[in-house]
Amino acid sequence: MNNSNKPTPRIYKYYFYGIDEPIVIQAQTSPQARDLLRHVFHTLDECYRNSVIIGETVSSMVMGITEKKVDGVTYCWVGFAKSPDGWMEKTKMERDMTEFEKKQNVIKI
Repeated sequence: MNNSNKPTPRIYKYYFYGIDEPIVIQAQTSPQARDLLRHVFHTLDECYRNSVIIGETVSSMVMGITEKKVDGVTYCWVGFAKSPDGWMEKTKMERDMTEFEKKQNVIKI
């Protein structure tokens, strides 16, 4: 299966009683996200393990807008057609966009 035909994953956030920061999970479906949460639950900080889930939200990823940080590096969602895992370093994406604009003679308003 071509990566560009993969369904776009979603961002699931789980909110815990008394804790401001949610646990964020990227998955295709809600059941997959819940399974991943169960799988990593024992590795979470004690405050999460001693609390209860009070809410769950789901959001779709938007190309060039949705971001995540890993080890201090910001990545943007670009989709599977542009990257094997769908993510690209933000600085590379911005360079690629600038090059595209130059090639296409894009005029910014």
